[in-house]
Amino acid sequence: MSSIRRFLPLLACATLHTLWSTLLLAAGACTLAVAALQQLQPQPGDWQTTLRLPIATPLARWLPAKWTSPTDEASSSSQGPGDTRRPVTIPIGIARAVAWVTHPAVAQWLAGTTWSTPFGQFQLGWDAQSSTQTISCAPCSATLPALGAHPVRIGQARIDLQRAGAQLHGAITAGALQGQWQGQLTRQHFRGTLKLEQQPLQAAFALFEREIPDLHQARISGTFDLYAQLELPGWHVRIEPILHGFAVRGMGTETLPTRPNGCGFDEVQIAPDGLLARAVIAAEDQRFYSHPGYDLTEWQASLQTNQERASADAGPLRGASTLTQQLAKITYTGNERTPQRKLRELLLAVEMEATLGKATILQQYLQRVHWGEGVCGGEAAAQHYFGIPASALNAAQAAWLAAMLHRPDYHATRWARTGRIDTTRTRHVLQQMTGLTKAQRTQALRALRQDWTRR
Repeated sequence: MSSIRRFLPLLACATLHTLWSTLLLAAGACTLAVAALQQLQPQPGDWQTTLRLPIATPLARWLPAKWTSPTDEASSSSQGPGDTRRPVTIPIGIARAVAWVTHPAVAQWLAGTTWSTPFGQFQLGWDAQSSTQTISCAPCSATLPALGAHPVRIGQARIDLQRAGAQLHGAITAGALQGQWQGQLTRQHFRGTLKLEQQPLQAAFALFEREIPDLHQARISGTFDLYAQLELPGWHVRIEPILHGFAVRGMGTETLPTRPNGCGFDEVQIAPDGLLARAVIAAEDQRFYSHPGYDLTEWQASLQTNQERASADAGPLRGASTLTQQLAKITYTGNERTPQRKLRELLLAVEMEATLGKATILQQYLQRVHWGEGVCGGEAAAQHYFGIPASALNAAQAAWLAAMLHRPDYHATRWARTGRIDTTRTRHVLQQMTGLTKAQRTQALRALRQDWTRR
Protein backbone atom coordinates (compact mmCIF):
# COMPACT_ATOMS: atom_id res chain seq x y z
CA MET A 1 0.00 0.00 0.00
CA SER A 2 2.80 2.42 0.87
CA SER A 3 4.41 1.77 -2.51
CA ILE A 4 1.12 2.64 -4.25
CA ARG A 5 0.90 5.87 -2.28
CA ARG A 6 4.38 6.77 -3.37
CA PHE A 7 3.58 5.91 -7.02
CA LEU A 8 0.36 7.94 -7.29
CA PRO A 9 2.04 11.38 -6.94
CA LEU A 10 4.57 10.37 -9.56
CA LEU A 11 1.79 9.23 -11.89
CA ALA A 12 -0.14 12.45 -11.34
CA CYS A 13 2.98 14.52 -11.95
CA ALA A 14 3.76 12.62 -15.16
CA THR A 15 0.16 13.00 -16.37
CA LEU A 16 0.13 16.73 -15.68
CA HIS A 17 3.49 17.10 -17.40
CA THR A 18 2.19 15.22 -20.46
CA LEU A 19 -0.97 17.31 -20.59
CA TRP A 20 1.02 20.50 -20.19
CA SER A 21 3.46 19.46 -22.92
CA THR A 22 0.55 18.55 -25.20
CA LEU A 23 -1.10 21.92 -24.59
CA LEU A 24 2.18 23.71 -25.26
CA LEU A 25 2.70 21.77 -28.48
CA ALA A 26 -0.88 22.45 -29.58
CA ALA A 27 -0.53 26.13 -28.74
CA GLY A 28 2.79 26.25 -30.57
CA ALA A 29 1.33 24.53 -33.61
CA CYS A 30 -1.64 26.90 -33.65
CA THR A 31 0.68 29.88 -33.27
CA LEU A 32 2.85 28.68 -36.14
CA ALA A 33 -0.22 28.01 -38.30
CA VAL A 34 -1.64 31.46 -37.64
CA ALA A 35 1.77 33.03 -38.26
CA ALA A 36 2.06 31.14 -41.57
CA LEU A 37 -1.41 32.26 -42.62
CA GLN A 38 -0.52 35.82 -41.68
CA GLN A 39 2.52 35.60 -43.94
CA LEU A 40 0.28 34.49 -46.82
CA GLN A 41 -2.04 37.48 -46.50
CA PRO A 42 -2.32 39.41 -49.79
CA GLN A 43 -1.49 43.05 -50.26
CA PRO A 44 -3.86 45.41 -52.10
CA GLY A 45 -3.80 44.61 -55.81
CA ASP A 46 -2.38 41.10 -55.34
CA TRP A 47 -3.68 38.10 -57.27
CA GLN A 48 -5.44 36.21 -54.52
CA THR A 49 -7.82 33.44 -53.60
CA THR A 50 -9.47 32.29 -50.39
CA LEU A 51 -9.18 29.26 -48.16
CA ARG A 52 -12.35 28.14 -46.43
CA LEU A 53 -11.39 26.01 -43.43
CA PRO A 54 -13.51 24.33 -40.74
CA ILE A 55 -11.96 25.38 -37.41
CA ALA A 56 -12.95 24.20 -33.94
CA THR A 57 -15.23 26.90 -32.55
CA PRO A 58 -13.13 27.63 -29.41
CA LEU A 59 -10.01 28.11 -31.57
CA ALA A 60 -11.87 30.17 -34.19
CA ARG A 61 -12.67 32.78 -31.56
CA TRP A 62 -8.95 33.50 -31.20
CA LEU A 63 -8.40 34.09 -34.91
CA PRO A 64 -8.23 37.61 -36.39
CA ALA A 65 -11.71 39.13 -36.91
CA LYS A 66 -10.96 39.84 -40.60
CA TRP A 67 -10.94 36.09 -41.26
CA THR A 68 -14.58 35.74 -40.20
CA SER A 69 -17.15 37.12 -42.61
CA PRO A 70 -20.87 37.70 -41.99
CA THR A 71 -21.48 34.60 -44.10
CA ASP A 72 -19.33 32.59 -41.71
CA GLU A 73 -21.25 33.94 -38.73
CA ALA A 74 -24.56 33.02 -40.36
CA SER A 75 -23.43 29.52 -41.28
CA SER A 76 -22.02 29.06 -37.77
CA SER A 77 -25.28 30.08 -36.13
CA SER A 78 -27.21 27.68 -38.36
CA GLN A 79 -25.14 24.68 -37.22
CA GLY A 80 -26.73 22.01 -35.12
CA PRO A 81 -26.05 21.59 -31.39
CA GLY A 82 -23.59 18.76 -32.10
CA ASP A 83 -21.42 20.77 -34.48
CA THR A 84 -18.10 21.84 -32.97
CA ARG A 85 -16.49 23.45 -36.03
CA ARG A 86 -16.90 26.86 -37.56
CA PRO A 87 -16.03 27.82 -41.17
CA VAL A 88 -13.39 30.50 -41.50
CA THR A 89 -12.55 32.24 -44.79
CA ILE A 90 -8.91 33.28 -45.11
CA PRO A 91 -7.60 35.39 -48.03
CA ILE A 92 -4.37 34.06 -49.53
CA GLY A 93 -1.96 35.81 -51.89
CA ILE A 94 -1.19 33.41 -54.76
CA ALA A 95 2.45 34.48 -55.20
CA ARG A 96 3.11 34.24 -51.47
CA ALA A 97 1.45 30.84 -51.28
CA VAL A 98 3.46 29.45 -54.20
CA ALA A 99 6.71 30.77 -52.73
CA TRP A 100 5.85 29.09 -49.43
CA VAL A 101 4.66 25.78 -50.90
CA THR A 102 7.70 25.46 -53.19
CA HIS A 103 10.25 26.20 -50.46
CA PRO A 104 12.36 23.01 -50.10
CA ALA A 105 11.56 22.55 -46.41
CA VAL A 106 7.83 22.93 -46.95
CA ALA A 107 7.87 20.91 -50.20
CA GLN A 108 9.47 17.96 -48.41
CA TRP A 109 6.88 18.20 -45.63
CA LEU A 110 4.01 18.29 -48.16
CA ALA A 111 5.31 15.33 -50.18
CA GLY A 112 2.76 12.54 -50.25
CA THR A 113 -0.20 14.77 -49.44
CA THR A 114 -3.32 14.98 -51.63
CA TRP A 115 -5.19 18.19 -52.32
CA SER A 116 -8.72 18.49 -53.64
CA THR A 117 -8.99 21.27 -56.25
CA PRO A 118 -11.45 22.32 -58.98
CA PHE A 119 -9.04 20.66 -61.45
CA GLY A 120 -8.99 17.26 -59.73
CA GLN A 121 -7.17 15.48 -56.89
CA PHE A 122 -3.55 16.66 -56.83
CA GLN A 123 -0.78 14.52 -55.34
CA LEU A 124 2.37 16.37 -54.25
CA GLY A 125 5.83 14.81 -54.31
CA TRP A 126 9.46 15.86 -53.81
CA ASP A 127 12.73 14.75 -55.42
CA ALA A 128 15.48 15.78 -53.00
CA GLN A 129 18.32 15.00 -55.42
CA SER A 130 17.17 17.52 -58.03
CA SER A 131 15.19 19.78 -55.64
CA THR A 132 12.14 19.24 -57.82
CA GLN A 133 8.57 19.32 -56.64
CA THR A 134 6.08 17.10 -58.51
CA ILE A 135 2.37 17.73 -58.90
CA SER A 136 0.26 14.90 -60.33
CA CYS A 137 -3.44 14.47 -61.04
CA ALA A 138 -5.44 11.53 -62.36
CA PRO A 139 -7.86 12.42 -63.80
CA CYS A 140 -7.44 16.12 -64.47
CA SER A 141 -9.88 18.70 -65.78
CA ALA A 142 -9.98 22.41 -66.53
CA THR A 143 -12.53 24.81 -67.99
CA LEU A 144 -11.07 27.34 -70.41
CA PRO A 145 -13.37 30.25 -71.32
CA ALA A 146 -12.06 30.23 -74.88
CA LEU A 147 -13.21 26.62 -75.37
CA GLY A 148 -16.66 26.93 -73.82
CA ALA A 149 -18.31 26.07 -70.54
CA HIS A 150 -17.58 22.34 -70.54
CA PRO A 151 -14.34 21.13 -68.91
CA VAL A 152 -11.47 19.56 -70.81
CA ARG A 153 -10.65 16.22 -69.15
CA ILE A 154 -7.59 14.03 -69.51
CA GLY A 155 -6.64 10.80 -67.82
CA GLN A 156 -3.51 11.91 -66.00
CA ALA A 157 -0.82 14.58 -66.00
CA ARG A 158 2.29 15.48 -64.04
CA ILE A 159 4.17 18.75 -63.65
CA ASP A 160 7.76 18.93 -62.41
CA LEU A 161 8.48 22.28 -60.80
CA GLN A 162 11.67 24.07 -59.86
CA ARG A 163 11.77 27.64 -58.58
CA ALA A 164 14.48 30.28 -58.55
CA GLY A 165 13.00 33.45 -57.09
CA ALA A 166 10.10 34.54 -59.30
CA GLN A 167 11.17 32.19 -62.10
CA LEU A 168 9.49 28.79 -62.36
CA HIS A 169 10.34 26.03 -64.82
CA GLY A 170 10.19 22.30 -65.34
CA ALA A 171 8.76 19.48 -67.40
CA ILE A 172 5.20 18.42 -68.06
CA THR A 173 4.01 14.91 -68.85
CA ALA A 174 0.54 13.87 -69.98
CA GLY A 175 0.21 10.25 -71.02
CA ALA A 176 3.02 9.69 -73.54
CA LEU A 177 3.43 13.41 -74.25
CA GLN A 178 6.37 15.32 -72.83
CA GLY A 179 7.19 19.01 -72.92
CA GLN A 180 8.95 21.85 -71.16
CA TRP A 181 7.44 24.88 -69.48
CA GLN A 182 8.63 28.04 -67.79
CA GLY A 183 7.00 31.04 -66.23
CA GLN A 184 7.29 34.12 -64.10
CA LEU A 185 5.18 34.66 -61.01
CA THR A 186 4.63 38.14 -59.61
CA ARG A 187 2.25 39.41 -56.97
CA GLN A 188 -0.29 40.35 -59.63
CA HIS A 189 -0.14 37.53 -62.19
CA PHE A 190 1.55 34.47 -63.69
CA ARG A 191 2.81 34.35 -67.28
CA GLY A 192 4.00 31.02 -68.59
CA THR A 193 4.90 29.24 -71.79
CA LEU A 194 4.71 25.60 -72.80
CA LYS A 195 6.60 23.95 -75.65
CA LEU A 196 6.11 20.47 -77.09
CA GLU A 197 8.10 19.34 -80.10
CA GLN A 198 7.62 16.38 -82.46
CA GLN A 199 4.99 14.69 -80.34
CA PRO A 200 2.90 11.86 -81.86
CA LEU A 201 -0.69 12.86 -82.61
CA GLN A 202 -1.82 9.36 -81.62
CA ALA A 203 -0.51 10.00 -78.09
CA ALA A 204 -2.30 13.36 -77.90
CA PHE A 205 -5.69 11.88 -78.80
CA ALA A 206 -5.07 8.91 -76.50
CA LEU A 207 -5.50 11.28 -73.56
CA PHE A 208 -9.21 11.37 -74.36
CA GLU A 209 -9.88 7.65 -74.86
CA ARG A 210 -12.45 7.58 -72.05
CA GLU A 211 -14.37 10.46 -73.62
CA ILE A 212 -14.18 9.43 -77.30
CA PRO A 213 -14.95 5.73 -77.89
CA ASP A 214 -14.02 6.01 -81.60
CA LEU A 215 -10.37 6.34 -80.60
CA HIS A 216 -10.20 2.61 -79.96
CA GLN A 217 -10.68 1.97 -83.67
CA ALA A 218 -9.01 5.07 -85.16
CA ARG A 219 -5.53 4.86 -86.65
CA ILE A 220 -3.95 8.30 -86.31
CA SER A 221 -0.63 9.18 -87.88
CA GLY A 222 1.49 12.32 -87.84
CA THR A 223 3.22 14.53 -85.30
CA PHE A 224 2.71 18.01 -83.91
CA ASP A 225 4.61 20.90 -82.38
CA LEU A 226 2.88 23.12 -79.86
CA TYR A 227 3.72 26.50 -78.41
CA ALA A 228 1.32 27.87 -75.82
CA GLN A 229 1.17 30.91 -73.58
CA LEU A 230 -0.97 31.21 -70.45
CA GLU A 231 -1.67 34.29 -68.36
CA LEU A 232 -3.39 34.04 -64.99
CA PRO A 233 -5.64 35.00 -63.29
CA GLY A 234 -7.53 35.89 -66.49
CA TRP A 235 -6.98 32.47 -68.14
CA HIS A 236 -5.84 34.19 -71.32
CA VAL A 237 -4.48 31.46 -73.58
CA ARG A 238 -2.57 31.62 -76.83
CA ILE A 239 -2.01 28.31 -78.63
CA GLU A 240 0.01 27.80 -81.79
CA PRO A 241 -0.10 24.19 -83.03
CA ILE A 242 1.73 22.93 -86.12
CA LEU A 243 0.62 19.56 -87.50
CA HIS A 244 2.80 17.30 -89.65
CA GLY A 245 1.39 14.46 -91.74
CA PHE A 246 -1.96 14.34 -89.93
CA ALA A 247 -4.03 11.44 -91.29
CA VAL A 248 -6.85 9.32 -89.88
CA ARG A 249 -8.17 5.90 -90.83
CA GLY A 250 -10.72 3.54 -89.30
CA MET A 251 -13.57 5.97 -88.52
CA GLY A 252 -15.84 4.58 -91.27
CA THR A 253 -16.60 7.86 -93.06
CA GLU A 254 -16.45 6.22 -96.49
CA THR A 255 -20.07 5.15 -95.91
CA LEU A 256 -21.30 8.67 -95.16
CA PRO A 257 -23.18 9.19 -98.49
CA THR A 258 -25.58 6.41 -97.48
CA ARG A 259 -25.89 7.43 -93.83
CA PRO A 260 -29.25 8.92 -92.74
CA ASN A 261 -29.55 11.88 -90.41
CA GLY A 262 -32.32 13.11 -88.15
CA CYS A 263 -33.36 16.05 -90.31
CA GLY A 264 -33.92 14.05 -93.48
CA PHE A 265 -32.02 13.96 -96.72
CA ASP A 266 -32.52 16.09 -99.84
CA GLU A 267 -31.60 13.82 -102.75
CA VAL A 268 -31.43 16.65 -105.28
CA GLN A 269 -27.80 17.53 -105.96
CA ILE A 270 -26.73 21.18 -105.99
CA ALA A 271 -24.27 22.32 -108.65
CA PRO A 272 -20.89 22.82 -106.90
CA ASP A 273 -20.22 25.94 -108.99
CA GLY A 274 -23.77 27.34 -108.69
CA LEU A 275 -24.74 30.49 -106.82
CA LEU A 276 -26.00 28.66 -103.73
CA ALA A 277 -22.84 26.57 -103.37
CA ARG A 278 -20.63 29.64 -103.79
CA ALA A 279 -22.74 31.60 -101.28
CA VAL A 280 -22.49 28.81 -98.69
CA ILE A 281 -18.70 28.68 -99.03
CA ALA A 282 -18.55 32.48 -98.70
CA ALA A 283 -20.69 32.38 -95.54
CA GLU A 284 -19.33 29.30 -93.78
CA ASP A 285 -15.84 28.36 -95.00
CA GLN A 286 -14.00 30.65 -97.40
CA ARG A 287 -10.86 28.46 -97.35
CA PHE A 288 -12.82 25.26 -98.04
CA TYR A 289 -10.80 24.29 -101.10
CA SER A 290 -7.42 24.92 -99.48
CA HIS A 291 -7.64 23.43 -95.97
CA PRO A 292 -7.25 19.71 -95.04
CA GLY A 293 -10.58 19.51 -93.18
CA TYR A 294 -9.60 21.90 -90.37
CA ASP A 295 -8.56 25.54 -90.45
CA LEU A 296 -5.95 26.47 -87.84
CA THR A 297 -5.99 30.12 -88.92
CA GLU A 298 -9.72 30.42 -88.23
CA TRP A 299 -9.38 28.36 -85.04
CA GLN A 300 -6.76 30.72 -83.59
CA ALA A 301 -8.87 33.75 -84.51
CA SER A 302 -11.91 32.24 -82.79
CA LEU A 303 -9.82 31.37 -79.72
CA GLN A 304 -8.84 35.01 -79.24
CA THR A 305 -12.35 36.30 -79.96
CA ASN A 306 -13.96 33.85 -77.55
CA GLN A 307 -11.60 34.81 -74.73
CA GLU A 308 -12.62 38.44 -75.14
CA ARG A 309 -16.31 37.54 -75.27
CA ALA A 310 -16.07 35.24 -72.26
CA SER A 311 -14.28 37.86 -70.15
CA ALA A 312 -16.86 40.48 -71.13
CA ASP A 313 -19.82 38.06 -70.87
CA ALA A 314 -20.67 39.13 -74.40
CA GLY A 315 -22.88 36.38 -75.72
CA PRO A 316 -22.31 33.13 -77.64
CA LEU A 317 -18.85 31.96 -78.60
CA ARG A 318 -17.56 32.14 -82.15
CA GLY A 319 -17.20 28.84 -83.96
CA ALA A 320 -14.31 27.78 -86.17
CA SER A 321 -15.71 24.67 -87.82
CA THR A 322 -15.04 24.04 -91.50
CA LEU A 323 -17.76 22.73 -93.79
CA THR A 324 -16.18 19.30 -93.38
CA GLN A 325 -16.42 19.50 -89.59
CA GLN A 326 -19.99 20.75 -89.84
CA LEU A 327 -20.85 17.78 -92.00
CA ALA A 328 -19.33 15.51 -89.34
CA LYS A 329 -21.55 17.19 -86.74
CA ILE A 330 -24.68 16.82 -88.90
CA THR A 331 -24.14 13.12 -89.57
CA TYR A 332 -22.20 11.80 -86.57
CA THR A 333 -21.67 13.89 -83.43
CA GLY A 334 -24.77 16.05 -82.85
CA ASN A 335 -24.93 19.48 -81.24
CA GLU A 336 -23.40 18.91 -77.79
CA ARG A 337 -20.94 21.76 -77.21
CA THR A 338 -17.99 20.00 -75.60
CA PRO A 339 -14.25 19.92 -76.38
CA GLN A 340 -14.49 16.15 -76.72
CA ARG A 341 -17.11 16.47 -79.47
CA LYS A 342 -14.90 18.95 -81.31
CA LEU A 343 -11.97 16.54 -81.19
CA ARG A 344 -14.12 13.75 -82.59
CA GLU A 345 -15.31 16.03 -85.38
CA LEU A 346 -11.69 16.84 -86.18
CA LEU A 347 -10.85 13.15 -86.60
CA LEU A 348 -13.92 12.55 -88.77
CA ALA A 349 -13.19 15.61 -90.91
CA VAL A 350 -9.58 14.65 -91.59
CA GLU A 351 -10.63 11.17 -92.65
CA MET A 352 -13.51 12.49 -94.81
CA GLU A 353 -11.10 14.66 -96.77
CA ALA A 354 -9.25 11.47 -97.74
CA THR A 355 -12.20 9.08 -98.19
CA LEU A 356 -14.70 11.44 -99.86
CA GLY A 357 -12.86 14.43 -101.33
CA LYS A 358 -13.95 18.06 -101.60
CA ALA A 359 -16.67 17.63 -104.22
CA THR A 360 -18.53 14.91 -102.32
CA ILE A 361 -18.14 16.72 -98.99
CA LEU A 362 -19.66 19.90 -100.43
CA GLN A 363 -22.47 17.98 -102.11
CA GLN A 364 -23.29 16.02 -98.95
CA TYR A 365 -23.29 19.21 -96.88
CA LEU A 366 -25.65 21.00 -99.27
CA GLN A 367 -28.03 18.01 -99.25
CA ARG A 368 -28.08 17.55 -95.46
CA VAL A 369 -27.68 20.92 -93.71
CA HIS A 370 -30.62 22.19 -91.63
CA TRP A 371 -32.18 25.36 -93.10
CA GLY A 372 -34.83 26.17 -90.49
CA GLU A 373 -38.51 25.24 -90.14
CA GLY A 374 -37.69 21.54 -90.47
CA VAL A 375 -36.16 21.97 -93.93
CA CYS A 376 -33.01 20.06 -94.91
CA GLY A 377 -30.93 20.57 -98.02
CA GLY A 378 -30.47 23.43 -100.46
CA GLU A 379 -33.07 22.33 -103.01
CA ALA A 380 -35.75 21.99 -100.34
CA ALA A 381 -34.77 25.37 -98.87
CA ALA A 382 -35.06 27.15 -102.21
CA GLN A 383 -38.49 25.61 -102.79
CA HIS A 384 -39.65 26.31 -99.22
CA TYR A 385 -38.60 29.96 -98.95
CA PHE A 386 -38.81 31.15 -102.58
CA GLY A 387 -40.92 28.58 -104.42
CA ILE A 388 -38.23 27.97 -107.06
CA PRO A 389 -35.51 25.34 -107.64
CA ALA A 390 -32.03 26.05 -106.31
CA SER A 391 -30.72 26.41 -109.85
CA ALA A 392 -33.07 29.40 -110.38
CA LEU A 393 -31.96 31.39 -107.30
CA ASN A 394 -30.47 34.80 -107.98
CA ALA A 395 -27.37 36.00 -106.13
CA ALA A 396 -29.32 37.89 -103.44
CA GLN A 397 -31.56 34.91 -102.70
CA ALA A 398 -28.61 32.51 -102.57
CA ALA A 399 -26.70 34.87 -100.28
CA TRP A 400 -29.61 35.17 -97.88
CA LEU A 401 -30.11 31.40 -97.67
CA ALA A 402 -26.38 31.05 -96.93
CA ALA A 403 -26.55 33.83 -94.34
CA MET A 404 -29.24 31.85 -92.49
CA LEU A 405 -27.00 28.89 -91.76
CA HIS A 406 -25.36 30.12 -88.56
CA ARG A 407 -28.84 30.50 -86.93
CA PRO A 408 -31.39 29.00 -89.32
CA ASP A 409 -34.41 28.74 -87.02
CA TYR A 410 -33.94 32.29 -85.72
CA HIS A 411 -33.73 33.80 -89.21
CA ALA A 412 -36.67 31.76 -90.51
CA THR A 413 -38.84 32.89 -87.58
CA ARG A 414 -37.75 36.50 -87.97
CA TRP A 415 -38.55 36.50 -91.68
CA ALA A 416 -41.95 34.88 -91.14
CA ARG A 417 -42.84 37.40 -88.42
CA THR A 418 -41.47 40.65 -89.85
CA GLY A 419 -40.66 40.05 -93.52
CA ARG A 420 -37.14 41.32 -92.80
CA ILE A 421 -33.82 39.63 -93.37
CA ASP A 422 -30.36 40.10 -91.87
CA THR A 423 -29.12 42.49 -94.54
CA THR A 424 -25.77 43.06 -92.82
CA ARG A 425 -24.77 39.39 -92.88
CA THR A 426 -26.28 38.85 -96.34
CA ARG A 427 -24.33 41.82 -97.69
CA HIS A 428 -21.15 40.32 -96.23
CA VAL A 429 -21.85 37.01 -97.99
CA LEU A 430 -22.37 38.82 -101.30
CA GLN A 431 -19.09 40.68 -100.89
CA GLN A 432 -17.24 37.38 -100.33
CA MET A 433 -18.87 35.35 -103.11
CA THR A 434 -16.58 34.43 -105.96
CA GLY A 435 -17.44 34.55 -109.66
CA LEU A 436 -19.79 37.54 -109.53
CA THR A 437 -19.25 40.43 -111.91
CA LYS A 438 -19.37 43.96 -110.57
CA ALA A 439 -22.77 44.45 -112.18
CA GLN A 440 -24.15 41.23 -110.65
CA ARG A 441 -22.90 42.18 -107.21
CA THR A 442 -24.35 45.68 -107.49
CA GLN A 443 -27.71 44.32 -108.65
CA ALA A 444 -27.78 41.80 -105.79
CA LEU A 445 -26.94 44.45 -103.18
CA ARG A 446 -29.71 46.62 -104.57
CA ALA A 447 -32.16 43.72 -104.26
CA LEU A 448 -31.53 43.59 -100.50
CA ARG A 449 -33.34 46.91 -100.15
CA GLN A 450 -36.52 45.52 -101.70
CA ASP A 451 -39.49 43.97 -99.91
CA TRP A 452 -38.59 40.43 -98.75
CA THR A 453 -41.99 39.68 -97.20
CA ARG A 454 -42.94 36.04 -97.73
CA ARG A 455 -45.74 35.55 -100.20
